[in-house]
Amino acid sequence: MKRTNYMILAIILSVIPLVIFAVTYNEIDYEIVYINTGMMNCQENDNCYEPSLVTVEKGDKVIWINQDMHMHTVTSSNATDNFELSSDTLRKGESYSHTFEKSGSYPYYCVLHDWMIGSVIVT
Repeated sequence: MKRTNYMILAIILSVIPLVIFAVTYNEIDYEIVYINTGMMNCQENDNCYEPSLVTVEKGDKVIWINQDMHMHTVTSSNATDNFELSSDTLRKGESYSHTFEKSGSYPYYCVLHDWMIGSVIVT
């Protein structure tokens, strides 16, 4: 009976480092952008998209979360190289995400409130 318990313990202890490595290795880095308000002049206080400028590395994900009671979008300002950010209309509590695979600058805005602007820089 004791020998079986030691064998089970040995197996568990030998597997734990592998599980920890797998979880750490597959971790995707991400940034969250909060959509706070679409009120006119929100860009003057830099609180339409917060933060309005995000810098990530290739392979990172950006998640936009609408916290405003009004609907908003995340839409490319200048779609190039067949790349386009194009969310559905986001209601309060809804989110949109995109994983960036290429370096570059990706400006975006809200189609419903064109003064709301932001940008993702991918290094």
